[in-house]
Amino acid sequence: MWTLWLALACSSPAHTEPAAHPEPAADRKPEVPVSHADPGHLAVAHDHVAAADAQDLPAVMHELEVAMADLSGSLWRSDHPGVAREAQRIADHPHIAPSEIARIHAVLGDRMTAFHRADEDVHDSAVRLAEAAGSNDVPAILQHLAELQAGCVACHRGFREDLRQP
Repeated sequence: MWTLWLALACSSPAHTEPAAHPEPAADRKPEVPVSHADPGHLAVAHDHVAAADAQDLPAVMHELEVAMADLSGSLWRSDHPGVAREAQRIADHPHIAPSEIARIHAVLGDRMTAFHRADEDVHDSAVRLAEAAGSNDVPAILQHLAELQAGCVACHRGFREDLRQP
């Protein structure tokens, strides 16, 4: 039912002008064109990535939570460029530090492949959502948002309890 509400919010003529809202924070990652997205990867920091850019899993999840909230606000304002920006921000989430990847692998063992696949699914859904928002394609926006949310929930249901740190 809430999909209907989203469809109405995105397409209603009364909501064609975005509400005034603050500009994105200066500490946010710059917008990356969808065509430059790194397809299907577990965002792991390697030698070529500055150590300061790598984060532990809770910090990455917090960044994703904020981006999802900002995406939702943009959606309600029919701010499709904002939806595209935030979806791309989700797709390009901060890298996970190598030491954190080692911890995750130690906890998950042979389930690490499924964790990697879940990250790829969320990444791909976010890229498709950004593309749909860039085209102002409301039905596709709603479809890919639902896919993105389903991917997040599936990952949390499958891995969150095991990966929570004491």
